[in-house]
Amino acid sequence: MKRQPVPLTRDDWKANAIGVSTIAIGVLIVFMIFWPKFSVDPKTSEHPLPAIAFFYAIAVALPSLFALYLWRNGISQRSIKNCLIFAATGAALFSAGRWMSTPSDRPTAIFKVEALGVLFFAIGIAEVPRLLWLNQSSERASLLGVWESQPGDGEGIQKYGRVQMRFLPNGQLIYTVLSDTAPRSFRHYYSVQGSDIVMRQANPVEDEKTPFAFMSDGALVLYRKGVKSQYRRI
Repeated sequence: MKRQPVPLTRDDWKANAIGVSTIAIGVLIVFMIFWPKFSVDPKTSEHPLPAIAFFYAIAVALPSLFALYLWRNGISQRSIKNCLIFAATGAALFSAGRWMSTPSDRPTAIFKVEALGVLFFAIGIAEVPRLLWLNQSSERASLLGVWESQPGDGEGIQKYGRVQMRFLPNGQLIYTVLSDTAPRSFRHYYSVQGSDIVMRQANPVEDEKTPFAFMSDGALVLYRKGVKSQYRRI
């Protein structure tokens, strides 16, 4: 099934702007710090070990700390994995370019490998403020807890049955279809982007964006695939 394009909200644009700015700053910092220190020593034709150790310590520790921070703030595991993949790929490409180069022989191809590595690493790090902006600038905190289908919600109950949703702080959503015989529970990962809840299973085919809103009486309203469902906190 082809994924339908989703219009970007104001929060999406702000988050993307933060991400792009962080990429630019990250590229500049990496070039300023690592480019001169990670060069081959012209006297020994060897790479200085302190610079190499420092580079890999940053390349491993920084994304790992950011990933832990994202997980503690409820960002989905899939998004965290994408951050780490970009950062690890960037570190590998940059170090490969450095090892293949010498001061007297710097082919354009090797320079491009290093530059691409810096860009990938910066993209991975830039996902951190972008995801946090989307997550914290929304009403995610108001979702935490247990919600159950509101009595009188004929349309939603008729379509999906009586449902209980448990939003956990670690980004997991336990979705239970209540039944008198055998309730069925499903575990999803969720995040909030603007006014949408993004729900995904452990092995998703595609992400599902569900618009949500809060009523004046505190009820939670979801607009899932054109069907309006109302829930009350229990």
